[in-house]
Amino acid sequence: MTADDAAADFWAWSLDRFGRTGVKDALLTLQDRHLLDVNLTLWSVWSAVRGWALSPDQVDDIAHSAAPLTTYGVRPLRGVRRYFSAPHLGGDEAETDALRDALLRVELRAEQLVQHHLARQTVLIAGAPALQAPDRAEIGQNALIHFGQSAQSLEKPVMMENHGGPNGPARLFRQVLTLLTAETEA
Repeated sequence: MTADDAAADFWAWSLDRFGRTGVKDALLTLQDRHLLDVNLTLWSVWSAVRGWALSPDQVDDIAHSAAPLTTYGVRPLRGVRRYFSAPHLGGDEAETDALRDALLRVELRAEQLVQHHLARQTVLIAGAPALQAPDRAEIGQNALIHFGQSAQSLEKPVMMENHGGPNGPARLFRQVLTLLTAETEA
């Protein structure tokens, strides 16, 4: 798998999985409540599904390489889009809706750039994935390692224990992992 093939594959995989029942809500809860990046969460599972078993140092390198794109690109765009989604603005609703929709398209394009970067860096740092497809246990184990390590590399580390009950980050990630890996055949 080339870096460009990985980039295209990750984006297509993410679009397919994001639409599954429960995935969007769980990912956005991880993002909004626990400050965990949706793209890193998806990447944690995608990379494991595709056969990478990355070391903590490799995960750190990959996650840190994408951090500026997220910090200075995606997050500010998301903030502006959310601002224009608020009902308190007044003015012409149609114009506000059109601007919000345009901002959403730009935000999604920025998300795509982050995902392309993560996938390319995975290939550049770790090489091609394993030739033999991993089984469910390996996928789960590697995804949890990738996720845990990528969460530690964030600006604000998040406790990964099951604090917060059913909406704690570790439990939510396991829910996302289950939803994303149903029928993992490429």
